[in-house]
Amino acid sequence: MRTMRAAAAVLMICAVLPVFGQARSRYFDQPAQIVPPRDYDSSRRYPAIVFLPYTTGTAAAQARSFGIPPGEQDQFVVILPAGRFTRDDYLPNFIQFVEWFEERLLQDLDTAKQNISIDPDRVYLAGYSLGGDLGWALTARNPQRFAGAVMAGTRASYPMTEGSRRNLSANGYRGAFLIGDREDTNRSLGIERAHALLDDEGIETMFRTYRGGHQIPPRELLQESVAFVTTASVAADWTGGPGDTRRSSAPAAGSGVNWERALDIVALRTPTQHFGLRWEPGFEIGAAGFQRSPWHAGSLRAEGLFDDIYLRGVTSVESRRTSGQFRQTAIRQEAALAYGRGALWGAGITWDWNRWMSTSNEDLEELGSDALREFAISGFWIHPRRMRDIPSSVLELRYSVPRTLRPFIPQHVFNAELRYRLHVTDRILLQAAAGSSTEQNRPFTSTDQLDTGLDHVLSWQAGIGARIPGPFRWHLLHHGRWVKPLQGDPLGYDASWRFALEYLF
Repeated sequence: MRTMRAAAAVLMICAVLPVFGQARSRYFDQPAQIVPPRDYDSSRRYPAIVFLPYTTGTAAAQARSFGIPPGEQDQFVVILPAGRFTRDDYLPNFIQFVEWFEERLLQDLDTAKQNISIDPDRVYLAGYSLGGDLGWALTARNPQRFAGAVMAGTRASYPMTEGSRRNLSANGYRGAFLIGDREDTNRSLGIERAHALLDDEGIETMFRTYRGGHQIPPRELLQESVAFVTTASVAADWTGGPGDTRRSSAPAAGSGVNWERALDIVALRTPTQHFGLRWEPGFEIGAAGFQRSPWHAGSLRAEGLFDDIYLRGVTSVESRRTSGQFRQTAIRQEAALAYGRGALWGAGITWDWNRWMSTSNEDLEELGSDALREFAISGFWIHPRRMRDIPSSVLELRYSVPRTLRPFIPQHVFNAELRYRLHVTDRILLQAAAGSSTEQNRPFTSTDQLDTGLDHVLSWQAGIGARIPGPFRWHLLHHGRWVKPLQGDPLGYDASWRFALEYLF
């Protein structure tokens, strides 16, 4: 009886082990398919691309999604590892899976180099999803073997040492990172961290977002990435799109200045969007057609999302025409901080460095130039989805702190403005705002004159910003304002279209 019980126990353990264990896939016993280019010439050394499969997909299918059908390529040796892997093949121990995959792939590369004329300094990796994860992991483990990689839809979770990053930099590695703008938060954060690691090391990188969630990038973007990673001279048959980031460090022949490079840096490059220099000119389209605007401004913005912390600072110079025939000018500063795991919650303050009034009406000059400096506080919520290290969706509630409660003016005390901005993609920004506030319309030296020197304003705005081309973002804004002096008749409702230009860097 005891023998039977022991045998049953052993059988149960054997039955349970496959559930918790991770078996080595039979695909690792099968060699990769090695596809030479059309019109192969054994006297020429060719670059090679290893296409890494996505979950339940094959390497050949991956190559076709890149627009490089195996057997129809002219410039590359294509290497297609065997297998159609499922989650059970690489989870729960992804590192073990990488080790098995690496062992098989390095054998296949050695075989390919023995039989095909391959340039060992130009071997590249390309993959989406699981293929992107493998591309990052193999890069981290073999920094001297691969010259670059296209990594799309990856969480890039495999750890990379400082030594590996130094080797990648020394060997001229180039990395392209692609991620959907509605991708899972963990993947978005992971690929952004991976990009930042290489970028901080001075490694040539390309980072693109595309419309969608966890789905394969558009073919044009994939081919642009291959062109970037393999360098333009290798990928001459492909033409990059408007966001092509291929670069050359050598000056044009016969010239001391590389004007193409200079143009790329200033006007065609893809910006980080951490910094923005914005200008709102003094004209608009209103009821009278093309007209001078009562408002114009310039600002310098800096913001960044660092894991669980968000920081934002804006310095601005604003000028507006008041209902009392004065022009009010202010130098303002905004600072904000948010924290959270997933969604972020934060607060900010805005204050005036200086504020003054001026007028061209000699009869009003005797009123002086005194203007009340303003101070505002805000609270905001940030959606967990990220857009290249800046928030993709921010909801903010702002309150202007009253300078005095005597005299008590409800419109002055009970004010608020709700603001919202949404990065639909890294090229398209939507923004909206609505609120109730008071505005000073003439100079005064005492808060006792508050009720005669303020307007009550109800306002709203909606706008769209488009980044075309490179670092230039063009804003089209529609404003609506209803204005009434606290002591006087309403001045009516005014609506207008305004324009702003922002340079991102």
